[in-house]
Amino acid sequence: MAQNKGQTGNPLGKPKGVKNKLTIEIKERINNYVNENFDNFQADLLAIEDKSVKAKLYLEMCKLIIPKPVDPIEKEKEQIFKETLLKRFFPEE
Repeated sequence: MAQNKGQTGNPLGKPKGVKNKLTIEIKERINNYVNENFDNFQADLLAIEDKSVKAKLYLEMCKLIIPKPVDPIEKEKEQIFKETLLKRFFPEE
């Protein structure tokens, strides 16, 4: 029997919005790695000569650590935060 859109065959399954345990564990490990190896990570990042590659790598790492914003105000705050980080790590020469 076909189900209606948005319905599940397991009504007692994982609640909507609950993150996968593996995803949470991976994010925690990456966060711990960056925190424990921040000086090395920063030095390696600064050693990359191509600024676009450097910025992309940093922003991709941020996506794994920084939660996605919920509303437009939070999105603006996140953008300001990213810009501040980029200016801190890659000051104009």
